[in-house]
Amino acid sequence: MSLICSIFVCALIGYTIGCLNPAYILSKIKGFEIRATGSGNAGASNATIAMGKKAGLFCALFDIFKAYISVKISIRLYPLLKLAGIIAGVCCILGHMFPIFMNFQGGKGLASLGGMLLAYNAKVFISLLVVELIVVLVTDYICVVPTSGSLLFLMYLITEGALLAITFAPVVYVIIIKHKENFRRIKYGIEAKVSYLWNKKAELKKVKEEKEEAELL
Repeated sequence: MSLICSIFVCALIGYTIGCLNPAYILSKIKGFEIRATGSGNAGASNATIAMGKKAGLFCALFDIFKAYISVKISIRLYPLLKLAGIIAGVCCILGHMFPIFMNFQGGKGLASLGGMLLAYNAKVFISLLVVELIVVLVTDYICVVPTSGSLLFLMYLITEGALLAITFAPVVYVIIIKHKENFRRIKYGIEAKVSYLWNKKAELKKVKEEKEEAELL
């Protein structure tokens, strides 16, 4: 019974903190709905599109920190429960994606995934960060990061223990499903690229032209 209670508390901590969505809160303060503009995603990338780089950076750091603190709190509370950090991190990411306060329509979990990895194993986080930076430079698409990053972390967890991997696996599945639309847009050439951050007008013009062309096909 105490084990079930411990798991429930870790899950509750992670999900509750994960539901705190800075992009949504900031957009409401500014008088608009983040999910009704840009990419429609309530996350740091769309916050950058809708509110600028400073807002996007704040949202990214907040989403990283909320996952980090969820994992650390759970590990501190239940140091003997090997799954404590993974459970809290998984539920924080799910809380970010499906927040009860936003009718279960949140972000896509990239920053929170990063925060979870950083809290769970800083060396693994740095290694994956280097790999994903290379992936972004090669592809110029941010959506490949959470999908490939979550898969690589799952592979790492398999070496740590089957139960850890099984606990994390649902998040990998949800992240891939959440990004299906992004990969569809890549196929038709209408997905915004990372280079958008440095050449906003040109990238938006290009995406608009390619979107109109795709709609005619």
